[in-house]
Amino acid sequence: MENKFIYILILISVFTGGCSKRADLSEAQMILEIDEADERQVVLSESVDYIKLETTEESMMKYINKVFIDKKNEKVFVLADFNILVFDYEGKFLYKLNKGKGPGEILAVVSFNVDVNNREFYVLDQGRTMVWFDYSGKFIRTEPLTNFYSVDAYKKDDDEYYLLSNYVGKSVKNFVGVFNFTDNVITDQYVPFYYSSYPTNVLLSCQHFTKNNNQLLFYSSNVFGLFEFKNENFYPLIKLNIGEKKVPEEFSKHYEVRGKRAFRKEAIKRKYIPFMLYAFKFNNNYLLGLDDKTLSCYSVNVNDASDFTKQSSLPLYLGLPDLPSLKIPVGIQDDMIVLGCMPSDFYSDGELDGDKKVTIASKEIQINVNDNPILLLVR
Repeated sequence: MENKFIYILILISVFTGGCSKRADLSEAQMILEIDEADERQVVLSESVDYIKLETTEESMMKYINKVFIDKKNEKVFVLADFNILVFDYEGKFLYKLNKGKGPGEILAVVSFNVDVNNREFYVLDQGRTMVWFDYSGKFIRTEPLTNFYSVDAYKKDDDEYYLLSNYVGKSVKNFVGVFNFTDNVITDQYVPFYYSSYPTNVLLSCQHFTKNNNQLLFYSSNVFGLFEFKNENFYPLIKLNIGEKKVPEEFSKHYEVRGKRAFRKEAIKRKYIPFMLYAFKFNNNYLLGLDDKTLSCYSVNVNDASDFTKQSSLPLYLGLPDLPSLKIPVGIQDDMIVLGCMPSDFYSDGELDGDKKVTIASKEIQINVNDNPILLLVR
């Protein structure tokens, strides 16, 4: 699954201001033991729609990292190959951002988000700058992320944004910072580094900040928990205990020197679970994905911690086939999950070309092995 999401494992020593608001992960509202999860079939989804993205020479994608869909304004924003591609709601390709070092150009987008109210989107370029564009792709402005290089962002208000630091544990002591672009300074910080045994090692997902019915949630891949923002702090909502599958401290320290990808590969080989792949709310449940051999998924009822189940992967909770490209979400919006279905998943090694019809969630779709990924909208 290495080509299904971005690995951004950058070591950058920076200085940051603000103050840490401490909380104890053991005080989470729900403390879950993975060995106590009930392994049974559960389907949480109610409907599945799809958008077939147009395949042109300019819009061709091998995989998708992140998607945001603005149905009202009929726009689909896609992060792929470190760039943003924009489609209409029918899947027709409209444009992509220009790469380069000139005004209004980007070098490598590591994440983005969309401001629907203002019909703008903002991207993190190399994790060092924030760049804003309008819905037509017109450049608005660029701002440096002084002293707080980041790999994910979520708008708090017109001046301030929540940022996820991509290097935590030395000079940066917290995962989340609130950056004020008017004053060009970090005004607050949350989720301290000691929640993780290896805070400098971050595996990116499509979204670390999610919002559902005005409930703002946050997770980081190297902290086995889910946080909720309330009373001006990110408080632990869920603590996930993985028992003997936790990476030993001496192992993680050894691989801080040898390299981050080697760390993940060797950890999984030894049957440890190095990362959480996602954590978010969906249809009155919290879904938690783990970085094990099958990319297993756990679900817990938001009102009943005893209603805690496990299945071998996310698509089984959604009534979908257990295909490789469906195991990791590419978008999370309120009670909608977006998956990027790869047409190649339906072709065997001996099939190199040709059209075929496939059925996904009772919908018949015409595909070609060379087509762009198909977006599945699961509600």
